[in-house]
Amino acid sequence: MSQSVRQSVMQASREWIANFNQGNVQACIERYQKEATMQVSPFGRFNGMEAIAGFWNEFAKSGPTKLVYRNVEIKVLNDKQAILSANWSMNIASGFISKELWTLNDDGQWYLEEDDFSVLTQLAAPLDDDKRTALVLVDLQNDYFSGGRFPLDNTDIATQHAKTLLSHFRKNALPVIHIQHIFEDDNAPSLPPIPRV
Repeated sequence: MSQSVRQSVMQASREWIANFNQGNVQACIERYQKEATMQVSPFGRFNGMEAIAGFWNEFAKSGPTKLVYRNVEIKVLNDKQAILSANWSMNIASGFISKELWTLNDDGQWYLEEDDFSVLTQLAAPLDDDKRTALVLVDLQNDYFSGGRFPLDNTDIATQHAKTLLSHFRKNALPVIHIQHIFEDDNAPSLPPIPRV
């Protein structure tokens, strides 16, 4: 039974996301129960469908789209209720969902009874698609190359691929993030600090 509930709630959530991404705000609003509550940090609490509709209609003016849920978890409470939590991102904002309480109504459809989510980042205008991508370079460190403490295979090939990507991102002024692990102790078994000259 719980697997069936989980799948049904996931399907209801996917339909809500699809309507959102198509700009069908009214369809999203109609998936809330009449007496639903919505807590949006840092914007406040919205009680009932009218208040929730006011929030979503105002938010829709900023042109949100490309909503994606990640790390979705669904906790089944019983055969008519389940809680969904996830991380979310879109073209103008990102955050996390603490609690979407989905309830199965008498009409056989799933509706949001409670919606509790946080907005962690918000942009004044949508990012262009090419600005929504970053290059993250990890573990291109001396210990993994010939002469290091833990040499790996094919590091020269990996380095050339990384160099090609890095050149492309820099040429196009796209974000680049370098991650380097360092143990502060000179006697560390690996990844010691690099001597400064």
